[in-house]
Amino acid sequence: LEQGNADLAVASYQTSLAINPGHLNAHYNLGNALRILARLDEAVAMYRQVLAINPAYGEAHNNLGLTLQQQGKLAEAIACFSKVTALNPDNAEGHFILGNAFLESGRIDEAEAAFKKTITLNPDFAEAHLNLGNVYNEVQDIGKAVDSFRDALAINPDLADAHYNLGNALLIMQREDEAMDCFEKTLAINPDYCEAYNNLGNALYGLGQPARACDNYRKALAITADYAVAHSNLIFTQDLFPDIDQAAQQAERKRWNDTFIVPLSDQIRPHDNDKNPQRRLRIGYVSADFRRHSACLGFAPLIIDHDRQNFDVICYDATPTSDDVSATLRAAASQWRDIKNIDDAELAATIRDDAIDILVDLSGHTRGNRLKIFGHKPAPLQVTGIGHLAPGLTTIDYRLTTQWITPPEEAGIYPEQPIYLDTYFGFTAPPAPPPLRPPPCLENGFMTFGFLGRFNKISDASLALWAGILQAVPDSRLLLKYSQLDAHEARQKIIETFAAFGINPDRLTLLGNTDQGQHLEAHNRVDIVLDSVPHGGGITALESLWMGVPVIGLVSPEKAGSRIIQSICQPLGLEQCATGSLEDYHACALHWAAHADELLPIRQRLRQRVSDTYGRFPGDVEKSYRLIWQRWCKGETTAPLWHVGKPHT
Repeated sequence: LEQGNADLAVASYQTSLAINPGHLNAHYNLGNALRILARLDEAVAMYRQVLAINPAYGEAHNNLGLTLQQQGKLAEAIACFSKVTALNPDNAEGHFILGNAFLESGRIDEAEAAFKKTITLNPDFAEAHLNLGNVYNEVQDIGKAVDSFRDALAINPDLADAHYNLGNALLIMQREDEAMDCFEKTLAINPDYCEAYNNLGNALYGLGQPARACDNYRKALAITADYAVAHSNLIFTQDLFPDIDQAAQQAERKRWNDTFIVPLSDQIRPHDNDKNPQRRLRIGYVSADFRRHSACLGFAPLIIDHDRQNFDVICYDATPTSDDVSATLRAAASQWRDIKNIDDAELAATIRDDAIDILVDLSGHTRGNRLKIFGHKPAPLQVTGIGHLAPGLTTIDYRLTTQWITPPEEAGIYPEQPIYLDTYFGFTAPPAPPPLRPPPCLENGFMTFGFLGRFNKISDASLALWAGILQAVPDSRLLLKYSQLDAHEARQKIIETFAAFGINPDRLTLLGNTDQGQHLEAHNRVDIVLDSVPHGGGITALESLWMGVPVIGLVSPEKAGSRIIQSICQPLGLEQCATGSLEDYHACALHWAAHADELLPIRQRLRQRVSDTYGRFPGDVEKSYRLIWQRWCKGETTAPLWHVGKPHT
């Protein structure tokens, strides 16, 4: 057994037991050899024989527990580990193993107590500090988690998992620079730690370094080719590259589909849903963003304002943490299922048992997506397009879009058939909206431009463009607002960047993270919002328009993500704000600066126009659900669905 030859060891132990059936250590060692060979049922039987001879044999209780844990029998395993600690209360290792089982089974309070007991018995038990940090992660006490991971590393600086988990906690706290350092230390210890490459990519993405982020996602995939999360992150990050056109992005999506969806084709079974075209339909929504999140602001009306007479709404929630928005959505839904700890095959079976008629993906390739369940085709019709661009899955039938996001001549590069709407996401207004104030230029005497979006969308081209506008408009100001500006280093970098263009710091207003109400209120300090290029904002742009502030953006014929600004502005009658070149973008900003008197009437009417236009979204989507359902009932093949809802005028 010590030489690694478990098969020969089994034969020897069996011979020993044939000679002496009551040989306690032979039973125990045979159990260990069987466990090494993954003959788990036989190992369990052998440990039970040991305990029948000697119920106080602590090592047998321990190894029986470990074997049961491997079999997924956590309650029985915990009973074994509890016996170990009862037999030897001062056994730190026993409390540690018990804590691990509690943590795996979701018994968080008991896991915390077990790890604390371990540390009391052995303060230098680095892995116990590490797993105590994991407990704090589970309850979202990130500050305590960070402290525990640091305690583990103070004892053992070579503990790769502690560096990795500390990096993850710092990512949650949006301390990307520190997180990046942690992941690099993880990889110095373990160069094959593919999850560390992936999360290093996430840190770099958060720092606005998409090229380096993609390099690390590819390194993760080089280690683990079927690492779906890293591949989704690569696809998502490609939105930020102006030289990767939509056809190339779809080719990457096809590779994802071929790797993770096509192999599931043999799992698809016929559906026996009642083919009554007019009956009440059961709509399933799958998302990891049922919380205060920009994507949720776009799809929340589908749940909150759904037609309760004709539709049941079942939400499949993969959201890591809940908040007040989660509670509102849960109250509005017909049914709510927590799917965080359910694997794809089990979840697909649950959705089928729930008799879902239309299953809707609200994530695309964004973080936390559960796209692989769509490969099982648990519902007869599957839809995507809200939350991110269509993911390119051959098992998804339709995608919500607009004629601006997907020109008809481009529709063929997507496997999902288009449903053309006037708007392809909605807007959720806050319960206590900030008041609209006149454009600040009317009082200040100077124009204030602004950007209030995601930091990682700010490209070098964006900064150069905005600096050029400031240079061309005397005395104008620029307000920037994103969470990274809470850090002194980030503010200093922006100041230095604009100084290189000859822009004095006193022309910059730099604001950090706030709650949604304060974020919206900040728009009252801005006359014109300048969108990022090449990838502009979605919900963030719509928030600005709802606050009455025109948004200037750049439309790229090469990328769907760069056409969002046109899709947002066109239905609102602001076509001139969706420009076709950097020169036009610059000229549009100068036009508004020279016609400040036109901003007041626009500010006064935009909120109502956004509310009217985007308020139609839930009804238009449900109308499309009914139409594609009627097609399915008739046995018709999927095909583009045009002009759902009120046509644009």
